[in-house]
Amino acid sequence: MRAPIALLCVAIALVACTSDGDDATRVVVTIDADEPLRTQAASLRLRVDPGGEGTFDQTLAARSFDWPARTTIVPRDGDASRVYVLEAIALDPSGAPLVTARAISGFVPGETRELVIELTSACLGIECAASETCAEGQCVDARIAASSLPRFGETGMDGGVAPGDDGGIDACTPAASYADEDGDGYGDPATLETRCTVPEGRVTRAGDCDDACEACRPEGVEVCDGTRDEDCDGTADEGCACTTGATRACPGASDVGECVAGMQRCVEGTWSVCGDRVDPLPETCDGDDEDCDGRVDEGLQRACEGACGSGTETCRGGEWEGCTVRAPRPETCNGSDDDCDGTTDEGVLTTFYRDADGDTYGAMTATTLACRAPTGYVVRAGDCDDTCRACRPGGRETCDGRLDEDCNGTVDQGCACTAGATRACPGGVDTGECSAGMQTCSGGSWGTCTGAVQATAESCNARDDDCDARVDEGVQRACGPTSDVGVCQRGTQSCSAGAWGTCTGAVAARTESCNALDDDCDGTTDEGVRTTFYADADDDGYGVTSSAIQACTRPSGYATQGGDCDDARPDVRPGATETCDGIDQDCDARVDDGISCMPDAGARDAGVDAGTSMVEVDAGPFP
Repeated sequence: MRAPIALLCVAIALVACTSDGDDATRVVVTIDADEPLRTQAASLRLRVDPGGEGTFDQTLAARSFDWPARTTIVPRDGDASRVYVLEAIALDPSGAPLVTARAISGFVPGETRELVIELTSACLGIECAASETCAEGQCVDARIAASSLPRFGETGMDGGVAPGDDGGIDACTPAASYADEDGDGYGDPATLETRCTVPEGRVTRAGDCDDACEACRPEGVEVCDGTRDEDCDGTADEGCACTTGATRACPGASDVGECVAGMQRCVEGTWSVCGDRVDPLPETCDGDDEDCDGRVDEGLQRACEGACGSGTETCRGGEWEGCTVRAPRPETCNGSDDDCDGTTDEGVLTTFYRDADGDTYGAMTATTLACRAPTGYVVRAGDCDDTCRACRPGGRETCDGRLDEDCNGTVDQGCACTAGATRACPGGVDTGECSAGMQTCSGGSWGTCTGAVQATAESCNARDDDCDARVDEGVQRACGPTSDVGVCQRGTQSCSAGAWGTCTGAVAARTESCNALDDDCDGTTDEGVRTTFYADADDDGYGVTSSAIQACTRPSGYATQGGDCDDARPDVRPGATETCDGIDQDCDARVDDGISCMPDAGARDAGVDAGTSMVEVDAGPFP
């Protein structure tokens, strides 16, 4: 049977259980849970003033106490005006919260009041605001007036404490104490014990974050050593700009270009004045990086003058160069003074010629100077008739007897014929099935040949297809079998007067015979006509069935019949006469069948004593 949880003395801000005021000023807290929640809860966590200046936080395994649990809280420094926030949290085996119950209340000076907190399964999964608690599955106000709390023992939940006995509160004032190994007046919170007296080596104040370091305690002062948390606030060296003795390049400074970062040293957590620092300067055209941006002479420009006007030049590598004033250039026809001599387009204007008929050639008699061709003018001259669009250099003569279309001074030169004349197409023939065709003169040239029929390959049709004055000459085709497989051969037919002649040279398929030839031309030799032979070592006319081969004639040492069960004995074969010797002479898988063996004979033939009894065999009737 486990004892109920001990009366823990919780002092806000973690001071001793006693206060400077009336010792009776306290609150006894009773924490209970319903049966379903008791079954699920692996531990109980109690927090007083969570997150405040006097935080108390302790977790107890459920196996270490019996429900209900009880603890006592007293005001710090006897200040009964203090308000406290108390949270009781049931945790599952993983340490996750199951249910949280909360109370916000205070003290009644000189009196011991009782606060009862109920943890119920109806509140599973319900989270309430910081000023609320869960009751019967609903979030309600967690604030309770201290004067409304019952005096200790009036609730009937005193855990068996007799009237007038508050569980030891009057007998002694239990004190929470902590081990103080380094003697700095603060103990390790993990070493909490509650007794009526504080043992030697223990103190009533917790909060020591390093009990092996005397300087490490809640009232400690950070010394900027880079390692220890002297004021035990969870952060080492907070407020320290640096660790004493450390050095660094001056902040915001640079070693790029002409700049020098300089150096600072940490003295008692503060960086010293920066020494030997050289800061950026405006860039000048000298090949150096004065503004310390990793680039030399960037962005430096100035005005410059040239033959063709004013511009700017840029500094590169400490030298001014690249004046943007263009240099004089050869004059081009563009309406500008390219060579900067004060004259525009001199010597570069083009002569253009009037083109009245729009044939892209102009008359030599009408010209103008310009950079680009004016409307109705072209760059090419040579038009011999600017009223005839077809008349121009390179024009085609139409053999009309009137116009010089190519402007070469001669009318209709090069005309091959007179318009409307006809002739047989050159190279054509009118032999056999062929026709030469006809050409007609148009515009001084012979037109396309029409109606021509060309020679084709000769075919068996009683016609002269190739127009050589012979009919069906040399026309042949294959005949007979469709392939030359086996003994088969294709023959030849010749055409005469449009008809095919006799097929010659063809060899047709025939019935397969056993002759090592493919007589039926199916790609297989002697199929279905060979005989099965059996190896016959004892030459008794019967061979071993498993040694069968196929051939056209019987090979030496082979028989036409199988079934020999002993090919080393000529007297053993199918149909042989059985003798009383224990051997299967007729190869029917039975020994001495069909005969009656006498004891002496059987013994003699089988090699056993004559005195043995007769052996019964499975034999048929004697003939």
